[in-house]
Amino acid sequence: MDMLQIAYGVQVVGFVADVIALATVGWLTQYDRKIGLFKMCTSLRCYDVTFTGRLKTMQGAACLGFILLLVAVIMATVYIFKQNVRANKKYRWAVAILVLLGGIFASVGPLFGFGVAGYSPSYSLFIGLLAGILSIVAGSLHIVDVKRTVFE
Repeated sequence: MDMLQIAYGVQVVGFVADVIALATVGWLTQYDRKIGLFKMCTSLRCYDVTFTGRLKTMQGAACLGFILLLVAVIMATVYIFKQNVRANKKYRWAVAILVLLGGIFASVGPLFGFGVAGYSPSYSLFIGLLAGILSIVAGSLHIVDVKRTVFE
């Protein structure tokens, strides 16, 4: 699978996680103990907040965002050091940084949905959207550079 496709996938999943966290009424409160991801995050006490209802759903999205951030870090590292990537070094760094920023925003996005520190849940949606935009820019840079390299 191409690094571009993985980058798109990670950011889309991050954006979807943010939207789901905002749109649901908290149905994951019934299922969080049956799903390993949420069980793991609960046992690690990802965030020191009392989660109920909608916030429980938001906790799931936040934990998923943290995992997406780890994936983005791995992807960015692989993309920079992969020997058979055609892109110029400056393009590789640009794509890697954009992927990493997208992962950070996908991770941070759900935290704003908690409504703490005066933020409203709509911030979560905007940050998720920003993660998607960063991914599109990274993908476009990747495509432009590969085409330029191939046709030169």
